[in-house]
Amino acid sequence: MLTSVDPNPCVVRNCSYLCLLTVSERPGGLAQATCQCPENHVPVGKNSCKPNCDE
Repeated sequence: MLTSVDPNPCVVRNCSYLCLLTVSERPGGLAQATCQCPENHVPVGKNSCKPNCDE
């Protein structure tokens, strides 16, 4: 069961497109966030994406 997380890891992560939350495997562990890029975009650093004009 997911509960409210404060602070929200996605707000802290500041992804340019999509932020995915993952639940900790440990009981009581904190949620973590991962930035992902949409189709036809490539990652730039850990938080940003840019269009991939080759596709």
